[in-house]
Amino acid sequence: MSNQINERIQIAQKFRSIYNWKGKSHEKREKTLKWLTPLDFGIVILCLFILIVASAISAFQINSLSDKWTNAGLLVLMTMALSLRSPFSYIELILLKHIEKIKNLEIEFDETVNLEFDNIIKRLNKRMKYLYLTGIPVILIFIPALMQVFDANPYWDKFPTLVLIVSLFLFFRINYDILILRQNLAKFGNAIR
Repeated sequence: MSNQINERIQIAQKFRSIYNWKGKSHEKREKTLKWLTPLDFGIVILCLFILIVASAISAFQINSLSDKWTNAGLLVLMTMALSLRSPFSYIELILLKHIEKIKNLEIEFDETVNLEFDNIIKRLNKRMKYLYLTGIPVILIFIPALMQVFDANPYWDKFPTLVLIVSLFLFFRINYDILILRQNLAKFGNAIR
């Protein structure tokens, strides 16, 4: 294994998992992530998509479905709660597969690819920044949604626009993180060819 490949593996291993993997092998982690990822990432993306459509219909009062917004509190509550941790298991699975793929390579490539990769991992590890960027808007919707589940929110009909904006933000933020990582992995793949 070349020094650059070894450095890349070490950078990927710096990604802080949201799960406690003490004593788990690489294979066990990957196997567990393969069934957690559809739950963690897939369900959130599906719920965000449904929420975007439902809140847009209600915000713009497109048809008779806009009257059903009062029943959307539980969907909003569940989606906002799950979205706080959404992309991280999927990102970890991508990184584990990447490590497995490159661990036996003996090549040299442009060092800027690893520097960019290191910056991406460092940015993804800044969870407090994530918490502020996503947590505050999510809490602004989470509390009224919780009140709506118990029919204690007389202002719920004013929330579709805010839910639409936050849902779109979350949808793009989650996918942007994955896109940036995948672009770097593609750049690495092109550099080793």
